[in-house]
Amino acid sequence: MVSVLQIQSDPRTTLRPQGCRDLFQSDAEHNIVVRHRSIDTEYSTTRCDEIQFAGQGHAENLWNGMLSFWLIKGGAELTRGGTTQTVDSGAAIVGPEFLHGGEWRGSWRAFALRIAPAYLAEIIPRRSKFKSVNGAWAMRLSENDQQVVLALRAVRADVRCNSPVGSLFRDSIAQTLIRYFFARYRGSDIRAAATRKGLSPRNMRRICEFIDANISQRLTLEMLASEVNMTAWNLSRQFKASNGIAPYQYVLQRRVELAKKQLRAPNRVSISELAVSLGFYDQSQFATTFKRHVGVTPSDFADT
Repeated sequence: MVSVLQIQSDPRTTLRPQGCRDLFQSDAEHNIVVRHRSIDTEYSTTRCDEIQFAGQGHAENLWNGMLSFWLIKGGAELTRGGTTQTVDSGAAIVGPEFLHGGEWRGSWRAFALRIAPAYLAEIIPRRSKFKSVNGAWAMRLSENDQQVVLALRAVRADVRCNSPVGSLFRDSIAQTLIRYFFARYRGSDIRAAATRKGLSPRNMRRICEFIDANISQRLTLEMLASEVNMTAWNLSRQFKASNGIAPYQYVLQRRVELAKKQLRAPNRVSISELAVSLGFYDQSQFATTFKRHVGVTPSDFADT
């Protein structure tokens, strides 16, 4: 389900999208249109949004406490406190206390990957020197920084097609982007602070059993971590250290493996029922994912 908000100029009006913390205001003296789409239906450690802005006027959306990576297309000017800054196409990162408010003029579209404060605190050690992550700042990344651009495009494509692994994929990308940002743009590497040990055999067994028992659900890192009393960040790192793949990759592989067994079972269910039982959004998504991993469609696999 996608939450869509369209705002036309209205005097002294404050509007809040359903299910969102974002707050927009419009100015009757100008023609301003803001369109907000919360394109994911779950919000645990990360969240994705698409925003469109066109016209001239005052717009305010308070995202305090959330570090966010942006992929922007278009151009606009933001005037705030007597200072005007340009918003150009490209990638940007915005600090948790930055207020995207002021007098806007122009037209732009943006995709944002936002990171919950608790998750950010897990990734960045308490005693680290990265205090600059807190504050009202914004940084436009290099136009040639294709690593950030491609990562955000991958997340955007994943959530737009109702990701077959839910938030697990974008949570993993968020970790990578944060580490990359501090290494390249802050001159520091936070990877050394991350634990390199793997999960104990007992905890690995519990996680795998939990995934199998809840394979039809929209699994999150928080759900997996709670099973072994760990933080989402440590669970992700230790899981990969043990298996060589991220949790989202394991979940997807497991769904495909179980699908292969079910497709050749004597009393197999329909492909559409199987898709839902394995946690896929619909039969089409299941068929596409299955063919990507196996090389043939579910129907062809079942008939061989």
